[in-house]
Parts: sequence; C-alpha cells; structure tokens
Amino acid sequence: SDGTWQVDTSYISHRTGDPNNLSRNLEGVQETTYADPSEKKYSYEELKGGGNRPGDVDPKTKELNGGGNRPTDVDPKKKELYLTDEEFEVVFGMTPSDFTNLPKWKQQNLKKAKDVF
Repeated sequence: SDGTWQVDTSYISHRTGDPNNLSRNLEGVQETTYADPSEKKYSYEELKGGGNRPGDVDPKTKELNGGGNRPTDVDPKKKELYLTDEEFEVVFGMTPSDFTNLPKWKQQNLKKAKDVF
C-alpha cells in the first residue's frame, strides 16, 4: 500500500447500468385528473370537511370521516379554488386574489379554520 485511498466503484455500473430501471417506480403511479377550478364550481357545503381524501380515517374516532362527501373531481389540495368568487368572499372574508397574496402558512391556517383543508 502506498498510503492512498482505494475506492471500489465497480458496483455503481451494476446498480445504474439498466436505463429501464430509472422509470420502474413510475409504472404503478396513476395520474389522477381533477376538474379545472376555473370551469367547475361547487358550494361551500359540498367542499367543506372530510379531510383531503374520501374515506380518510378520523384520528379521534378511528372511523371513516365521511370524506366521500367531497366530489371526486376536486383537487384536495386546492379545494378553495372551486368556490365561486362571491362564496369565497363570504367564507374567507377576502377576495381570492388577496388570499393568494397571503403567505402559505396563513392560507393553510385559514383553510383549516374554515374546514376546507
């Protein structure tokens, strides 16, 4: 030994040599399509509650929380966008443009307070 480090990299080509391996995790992923919030609108009553996904389990009661009430074509991360402008102002007390200008954490807190999270 001449005092220098010897690094064995022979295993690297074995692990990444197959280019088909790069996308194998994407095969099973289904792309969910949601309605365009600029075209499709729902009432506050249809959107509120139910967690993010239909059939979520309520951590307090350990029962299904009735998330099935939410229309299936609504993006659960953007429920507030499916409200009409008038109803949005009634629920959140501000215009949708004012809401989008708020910091993300304030938007999340408002959505939680209004049960549209």
